[in-house]
Amino acid sequence: MAFVSPDGAMMAAWRQVESKLSEMVPNYGDMKERGKLFQLITRSEHFFPRDISGALQDLKKMRNEVTHVVDQGRIPRAEAAAEYVESCQALVEWLDEYRRSPAWESAVERLRLLLGSE
Repeated sequence: MAFVSPDGAMMAAWRQVESKLSEMVPNYGDMKERGKLFQLITRSEHFFPRDISGALQDLKKMRNEVTHVVDQGRIPRAEAAAEYVESCQALVEWLDEYRRSPAWESAVERLRLLLGSE
């Protein structure tokens, strides 16, 4: 798909990441809460390791840039889109594995406590 519709492939890949986050993070499926929760989970080492938080931020930033580039009538290169899709897929696999770990269980408890205090 990246070679047929590079921007579409990138958007679909990011939606897979967000879908996985929706499964993992309480209230992430709520569009009104998503932005705040994304900032919370990626700006603190209490939820994801620093490299994963950085990858999430970078991939989201690229997705946002692609949205603006496409709005201007430009299309990302197919090779870049293919790399982005692979990165998103690798991140989804990592998130799926991490979701089963004790580290994530305690992170979710911290998140619930934080959300309950707001």
